[in-house]
Order: sequence, then structure tokens, then C-alpha cells
Amino acid sequence: MNNLDFLYLVRELQSVKDSFLNQVYESEPGVFRFKFHGKRDVNMLVRLGQYAFLSTRIPESIPVSSFVRMLRVQLENSRMLSIEQKGFDRVLVITFQKKNQFHLIFELFGSGNMIFCNDQYQIIDAYSRETYAHRSLGPRKPYALPPNSKKAPETLTVRDLPASKWKVVSALAKTVNLSPFYLEEAAIRSHIDLDRPMDSLTEKEKSVLVRHVHQLIECALAPVVYYDGVHPVEFAPFALHKMKEGEPRSFSSFSEALEQYYFLAKPVTKPDPLLEKLKRTLAEQEKALTLLSHDEHEARIKADALFLNYDSISKQLQTARKRNAKTLSVSVSDDLTGP
Repeated sequence: MNNLDFLYLVRELQSVKDSFLNQVYESEPGVFRFKFHGKRDVNMLVRLGQYAFLSTRIPESIPVSSFVRMLRVQLENSRMLSIEQKGFDRVLVITFQKKNQFHLIFELFGSGNMIFCNDQYQIIDAYSRETYAHRSLGPRKPYALPPNSKKAPETLTVRDLPASKWKVVSALAKTVNLSPFYLEEAAIRSHIDLDRPMDSLTEKEKSVLVRHVHQLIECALAPVVYYDGVHPVEFAPFALHKMKEGEPRSFSSFSEALEQYYFLAKPVTKPDPLLEKLKRTLAEQEKALTLLSHDEHEARIKADALFLNYDSISKQLQTARKRNAKTLSVSVSDDLTGP
């Protein structure tokens, strides 16, 4: 999920406001289920760094970690006051009210994180305590969003578009805080060829492009998932003009669409950098071993030849010493079958 997806998800999750948090579970490292009860009981699944949505699935839980235990103690039966997206980023914040007010922050980018704060956004604890160049995520530290200098989509103007020879989407991605996936959609809706450089656009084309970027955050929620037959291949909170292929299916809620996508999509295994490095090292070692084996074979042949021609070589050496020769060239038989 990217930041635009979370914008639409948060709009949908307003229906959960004023519900009470019944319990927190962890189904695997970094994957959590939050059970709410109110007008209706719902479960919110969160995989740090990837997604969040309401789900009908109840995965098995793993033993309670110290972080989850703390959340249970502090937040059990607390009321959800609000859920919002921060800084048009992949950051969700749920504000709870019990005796005191707390903020639970989900960072849904990179490897992800979950940060538990007091009412002043001072960190009580973090699922992963991390220190970066511009912020620190640890107890008693003030919570700060990751730095982001790009323009929010709704503030983009024609003057912000760079005079760049980069292709339209690449140039836009350096300027506006939207993923290339949705920037392509804006360009296609503007009838602009994706291969065109930004500096080739007319003022009218730029104006149309900016308007369609704005419209991406104003669409009516109409979730759709595209399939390649059996498996879902893409999802969006609204129908996509860019999806020329794929069989679309509409859903009544974005959470339902997300659940379908994440539980039915073809599994994509990301290469493990360490494993890939080990594979390269092993391949280099095998290549070196092959060369050494070849060199060893050659050396054995030469040694066997010297052994079989020992008498001849010895006589030639004696003759060379008598002549005070500094170099000696000898010829030996390469017949290693023996006498």
C-alpha cells in the first residue's frame, strides 16, 4: 500500500471511531490484530511496513511479547477517539482514550514500526527502537515524522513542475509525494504519453496533468481488484484507466478488496540480500576450486613426467654443471604409461 491507498483507507475506517479496543494479538513478528467492539465487532490487521485493513480472518497468535503485553495493559477497553494519516505519508495514528490519552503510531513503509506515545507524542516505547539521522525512536524521545520535502498532491501547481528532460512520471516523482503507480494513472487520464519528457509538455498539458493529480485524492471510494484469471494482480480505491489488461472486480469496501488482494495474490518472494551475497561468494569459490583442480591436474602430469624421466634429467643436470650452464632446457617423454 502507498500513501494514496492509506488516504482512502483512513476515510473508510472512520466508521470504527468510538469503538473500544478489546484486545491486541500478534500472529507473527510484525503482524498484529486489533479487536474492536462497538456497534459492530471488527478486527484490524496490520503488517508493519506493508498494510492495514479490517479483516474477517482471525490468524493464530504467537506468545505475547513484552511490547504487546504493554499495549494490553495500557489500552485494553480504551476508546478510539480518532484514526488519521499523518503528513500524507504511510503513517497511521490511532488516538485512544482511557484514563489518559495515548497515540499508537503505525509506520507502514520500509521494514515498518509501531510507536506507542503519550498525549504529548512523547514515546513510551517502540516495537523496534531505532536511531536515524533526523530522528530517534526510543523511550522518552519526542516522536517525529520522517523528513519529506516533496509537495503534497493537493498543493501541486503548474509552477512546481520541473523543466526536466526526465520522462513525465520520473520528473513528477521527484516533485510530488505520490507513488509512480498513481502518477502514471494521472498522466494516462491526461492523455499524455508516458515516454514524453516533462519539458516537452505545453502549458495546457501541464495544467491538465496537475488537475488530474488533484483529482486522484478526490475520487469517490469504489474499490476494485484486478485479476489475471485466478490471482489478483493489482488493487486500487477506484477504477484505473491504466489497467488495460486484467479482469476487474468491485468490492463494497476497500478493506474487503485489500483482504482479497493480500490473501489471494501470488506470493512474491523478495530476494534476501545476505542469501544472494552468499550465493555469489559460493559461485566464486566453486570457480576458483575448478581452476585450482585444473592447475593441480597439470602439476600432477608434470610431476609424473619428471619422475618417469628422472635418469635422463639427472644426466642432463650433471652435464650442465660441468659446463657451468646457468639455464637448462630438458625434453621428457609424455608417455606416462610406464616402462
